[in-house]
Amino acid sequence: MRKSNIKRVRGFTLIELMITVAVIGVLAAIAYPSYRDQIIKTQRTDGKSALIQAAVLQERWFTENSKYTTDMTKLGGSNSQEGHYVIGAKIGDITGTACNKSAHTKDNCFELTATPGSTQSDNGCKNLTLDSFGRKKRSGTDNRCW
Repeated sequence: MRKSNIKRVRGFTLIELMITVAVIGVLAAIAYPSYRDQIIKTQRTDGKSALIQAAVLQERWFTENSKYTTDMTKLGGSNSQEGHYVIGAKIGDITGTACNKSAHTKDNCFELTATPGSTQSDNGCKNLTLDSFGRKKRSGTDNRCW
């Protein structure tokens, strides 16, 4: 018997290639939502740390001036460090506290709110809130915000 001079070319068939693409697609469909969830949690941490830092600066301001401030430029600015949240301050009249019950304590408490900026799409938590009593609140549906 004579051997042929033609070399057999080895490679992938179309079916093998299609199965590989399908497996990669399924893995990506499973992995991407988890990845996106982790990104949102990381960005949420930026908002939480900004609230805590603003609360510390608010207490320092109170120590030096005997009152709290709503001017966020006096507290280091209104954007979180990574820029995913915008921080705002409210003084007095905080629901459910001694702050809104008597006139002499009205300016002796604050509430800081972190609102997601344009780069943060956190529908589960939306706004994060921290007040002078250390209470943490959220305006979304996710119980894991804080």
